[in-house]
Amino acid sequence: MNKDPKDRGMKKWNGFFMPETIKMLKDLWQDENKTPRPYLDETKIEEMERLLSESKLTSY
Repeated sequence: MNKDPKDRGMKKWNGFFMPETIKMLKDLWQDENKTPRPYLDETKIEEMERLLSESKLTSY
């Protein structure tokens, strides 16, 4: 590894990316870290609605 005191390391490579490219890459990395939405069939949806309505009734 070159230990030249004038070498800026990776900083010298940051100027090659356009701002649009950097934004696109950040968005891509964020999309990769997202968890997919679960598939809910009608029975699951009805069960969740029932639980919500029961919790509303018992909270008063």
